[in-house]
Amino acid sequence: QGIVRAYQDRVFLGSDFVELTPIGGEGSITVGTLQGVRVNRSQTQSVIGGLIERRRTQVELTISSFNAEPIEMEIVDSYPAAADNFVFSLEAERQIGNLLRWQVTLQPGEELRITYQYDH
Repeated sequence: QGIVRAYQDRVFLGSDFVELTPIGGEGSITVGTLQGVRVNRSQTQSVIGGLIERRRTQVELTISSFNAEPIEMEIVDSYPAAADNFVFSLEAERQIGNLLRWQVTLQPGEELRITYQYDH
């Protein structure tokens, strides 16, 4: 739940509010020129053994392009400060503020699936 803000070349394009989305629910955001892109984010957690109870979180981002032309985009996601043991299907740039960042180009009609996991 919260506000999603979109930027292009560090220029603010607009924002949209996302209401609380229950597990298994689906939300939709349309901002600026990204109307031809759909992003689905799913997340699962499981308890992993050890002396101290820890959790493993698995995230899947599916990005689909419905544009007629190739589109370059930056995908950003966040993770908890205590996260470690990352495993990526497509290596991300880790940045200050617990951010993961990917620079990608999608061709018309292409779908990109990025998965990653971490322990915390």
